[in-house]
Amino acid sequence: MRAKQLGAEVVVVDGHIQDLAEHLDNDFAVFATGTSIIATEFQSRASQVEIPVTVSGTHVKPGDIILADEDGVVCISANTLDAVVEMLPRLVEADDKVKKDVQRGVTVAEAFQ
Repeated sequence: MRAKQLGAEVVVVDGHIQDLAEHLDNDFAVFATGTSIIATEFQSRASQVEIPVTVSGTHVKPGDIILADEDGVVCISANTLDAVVEMLPRLVEADDKVKKDVQRGVTVAEAFQ
C-alpha cells in the first residue's frame, strides 16, 4: 500500500507479494510472479525510479509501455509502439479465427495452421 501512497498507479514485481486481495480491494493493481504468506516489506523496497531494469529477462526502460491483466504482463518498447499498434488488428483477427476454429471442433494445432 505504500507504493500507492507514494503515487504509484500499478506495481509489477519480479517476485512474490503478499496480501494480493487487500491490494485489489483497495483498487491498487499489483502484478507479480506469485504470492506468499511471508512478509516482504523488509526484503524489498524501491531504491531508484525511472531507470532501466530487467524483469524476468525482459529489459524495461523508462517510457516503455506496460500492459497487464490477470493473464500476464507485456512490455512494449517505446520505439516499437507504432509497429505494434499497426500489427494489432491482424493479431486480433488471427486470435478470433483460432477461437472460432476450436469452437467448431478443430484441434488447437490445426487452428494455428
